[in-house]
Amino acid sequence: MIDLNYLQITFDNSPEMIKMVIDLFINQTPGQINDLKREILELQTEQVKRIAHKLKSSFLTIGAKEVAQKLEFIEHNTDENNQLEIKALIEMIEEENNQIITQLQNL
Repeated sequence: MIDLNYLQITFDNSPEMIKMVIDLFINQTPGQINDLKREILELQTEQVKRIAHKLKSSFLTIGAKEVAQKLEFIEHNTDENNQLEIKALIEMIEEENNQIITQLQNL
């Protein structure tokens, strides 16, 4: 799910920088995903797009490209007419995020 080589290359193989990025990811993404879920329920499409963009960057930073692609879809395709599809994608992202966090915690 994550690309450790990408992390190492991006942060010049600096253990301190990699740890900082991982800690930020672990501490911030669950809350941001909860915000995403809340905003889609409230049909706040612009907020959904903003949060999806921010999350996409977080996932790209750790090399989780597949999750980032889902977030990019949400960012560019959210409207009131596809709420069910977006909710399903958010649930998938949340599950994948939990797996990624477990993987990061075991490094």
